[in-house]
Amino acid sequence: MSDKCGFSKSNFCYWARSGNLPSGYCLTQIANAFDVSVDWLLGLSEERSTMQATTVDVAATGRAIENLMETKNITVKEMQGLLGFTTQQAIYKWFWGKNLPTIDNMVILCDILGVKIDDILVIKKE
Repeated sequence: MSDKCGFSKSNFCYWARSGNLPSGYCLTQIANAFDVSVDWLLGLSEERSTMQATTVDVAATGRAIENLMETKNITVKEMQGLLGFTTQQAIYKWFWGKNLPTIDNMVILCDILGVKIDDILVIKKE
């Protein structure tokens, strides 16, 4: 499986043993390798639609998070508290396209914002 997804076996072992979930980027790579959607992988959709040769547009995804927060009138400070972060730095890094939320934070974001993961992740088809 590691060869198919482009991650080392140690990555999969780490996720399995630690209980940590892969980042949104890693999850997208896994979904691509198995020709399924991220929502389907997470059990959020029965639609198994494929996403061949796709990548996550990190900058556009960050802007989507920022726009959804603005639409819902949620401040960065409020989101920090809702996610249990000690600082706001991670949220600003999402906005700036420096990082993506981990998949567990992505699921929480979806719940807070009332959207599906596919509404947050901006996918580029190559």
